[in-house]
Amino acid sequence: MSSLKRLKAVGWFFPVALLVGPAWGSVPPRPGTINYVEGQASVGVQALGEKSVGTAGLAAGQSLSTEAGRVEVLLTPASSSELTIIALCG
Repeated sequence: MSSLKRLKAVGWFFPVALLVGPAWGSVPPRPGTINYVEGQASVGVQALGEKSVGTAGLAAGQSLSTEAGRVEVLLTPASSSELTIIALCG
């Protein structure tokens, strides 16, 4: 194989590896994971903020509350996720 052909054959690998590489080590999010926080919100007594996105989540029996805020929670269709809304204001 000539040097030019070998360089072309290997040359496509690096851009593809840069795009796909981060996905190899990623862990899929779990049901109950907080995906978005705006305003004041908390899980139990733990206040949620921008840094909570992707790291904080709800466990079975925990409550999520908002005060002039919005929160997005991941529910997975393949699992038996359930969300109970106690009150809607607004």
